[in-house]
Parts: sequence; structure tokens; C-alpha cells
Amino acid sequence: MNRFVRSLVSAGAAAFVATQSAFAQVQPSIVVAFDLAGPIPVGSWGITAAAVLMVASAAVLLRKRNRAASRLLGAVAAAGVVGAVATAPQSSQAFVPIPTTNMVTSPATAMVNTTGPYPFVNLTGNTIVIRSITLANPGSFSLQPLTTTCVAGNAVSANATCYIGIQNMSQ
Repeated sequence: MNRFVRSLVSAGAAAFVATQSAFAQVQPSIVVAFDLAGPIPVGSWGITAAAVLMVASAAVLLRKRNRAASRLLGAVAAAGVVGAVATAPQSSQAFVPIPTTNMVTSPATAMVNTTGPYPFVNLTGNTIVIRSITLANPGSFSLQPLTTTCVAGNAVSANATCYIGIQNMSQ
């Protein structure tokens, strides 16, 4: 091949690559940035140890027939009720057609291909605080505030799920 033909082929290949990248569309995505919230929680062993300590203290006080023992047992019962209510599931969705995005490291990203609530579950093992929510390359999609529970500044406890609503403006 002569020099002219080689330069023509390479210029054509470069033009082909440039037009293909120009026509390629980047898929919309949701980007959720978050931070760990405050101090590290005590965990289930710490709570268990505190409950055992409170029960042991109540038992000692009961042996002495002390009035404080009944108050301590009441406090243990109240703490148990509060703990049970706090760890109960807050809400559930019967059918979620969109795959769940795990929030393990910040930022968490989900590709957008349809409308609906996109679930994000906190799998860090700690409470996190949502720093920002961005819809990158939105195209005809936009955030739907009415179905969004992931909001910047909100805390999401460990293993909890929040949702980001997406709507298609062209429909």
C-alpha cells in the first residue's frame, strides 16, 4: 500500500471512531454519596451486656428488698420495648421490579432504565447520612420527589432501605 492509501485509511478509521463515540449515549444513572453517621454504634453484644448488667443489679437489689429494684426492672422492661420498636421494620414494598442497589462504599450508583422507585439498601453495618443525590446524564428522566425517601441530610440505619423515585418526562 502506498503512503496516500494508508493515510486515507487511517483518517477514515479515526473519523469512524469519532462519529461512533459522538453518537454513543451514556445511560442515565443515580449517584448517591453518603458518610458514616457519628460514633460507631455499640452493637448487639454491647446492648446484651448492658441488659445483663441491669438484670444482675436488679437481682441484687431485690435480694435486699429495695424499692429501687422494682424501678430498675421497670426501666429494663421499658428499654426492651423501646428496643423492639426501634428495630422493627419501618416499611416494606410487596413488589419491587427494579434491582436493589447496595450502599457499601460511597458513592453508590444505579443505572436508570425505567421509571419507578429505585431501592438503595444500607449494607455498611452502621448508620449513614445521605450527603447528595445526583441524576447523571438524565436525558428525559428526572427525580420524582413524591416517591423519594432518600433525601440529602437524612440518616439511614444499618440494613434499612430508602427509595429514589424516577419519572420519565417524555411520557
